[in-house]
Amino acid sequence: MRRALTASFTVVALMGLTGCSQGGDDEGTPIEPASTGSGSRSVTVCASDGGPIEPDGLLTPCSVNGLDFGMSRDLVMPAAIEMFGPFDFESTEEYPEPTTDGRFAAEFGDETFAFRIMSYACFPNSLCLFFGGDEEADLDFVGWQLLGGSVTDIDLATASGVTLGSSWADHLDEIVLEAGCEWTAVAAHEGMHVFLLSSDEFFGTAGVLAEELPDPTTVKVDGAYAGEISIPTDGFC
Repeated sequence: MRRALTASFTVVALMGLTGCSQGGDDEGTPIEPASTGSGSRSVTVCASDGGPIEPDGLLTPCSVNGLDFGMSRDLVMPAAIEMFGPFDFESTEEYPEPTTDGRFAAEFGDETFAFRIMSYACFPNSLCLFFGGDEEADLDFVGWQLLGGSVTDIDLATASGVTLGSSWADHLDEIVLEAGCEWTAVAAHEGMHVFLLSSDEFFGTAGVLAEELPDPTTVKVDGAYAGEISIPTDGFC
C-alpha cells in the first residue's frame, strides 16, 4: 500500500500550480514535460542561473533548497539525498486515464496527477519530492510537500519563516485562509499552500469558512505544498 501523502487534507483538490523565479518576482518559465502526451501539462519552473542560490532549507513556490522545478529526477534525487539523507519511502505510479480537467486519474480513480507517471520520495525531515512525466525514465521535478510532523534533520522554511509547527498567530499577514473543513484548513502563503490544524474551534465545513474562526494562537502549520502533487478525487472533506 502506498504511503498516504495528503492525510486528511484533501483540500488540495481545490488548488493549482503556482510558479516563481529566483529573481524575486512571481513569474516563471513554462516548459513542457518530456514526451508530452495527450492532456499533459507544462510545469512552471524557476528562472535559475544554473546553480543553487537560496539559503539552506528555503522553500519557494518552485524550488526546495535551490533544487528547481523542471530539473530532471536524475539530477534532483542525488542532490536531495546529499542534503537530507537517505529517503524513507519511494514509489513510482501510473495514472493512465485522462480526465476532463487535463489531469490523469489513477487506476482505481481515487486520485489524480498532472502527468501520466508520478514518482515521489519522502525523507526523514517530512519532505516529499514529486516527479512527473510521460515516461518513467524521463521524469522532472514538479512539486514538493511537507507532511504533518516535525522537521528534524534540516530546517525547512519559507522566506517568512513558516514551517511545520509554526503558529498562525505569528504569521497572520503572510498566511491567508482559503478553505476550511472542521479542524483543518488550507491557506495561501507566498505562492504556496499551507495546511493548518486547530486545537480549538472548527474552521468551517465542506470547504466553507466559518464566520467565527479559531483563535490563531491555537492553530499550527501542519503541512505545506507547492507545484504538482497527487490530489484526491473525493473533494475537500
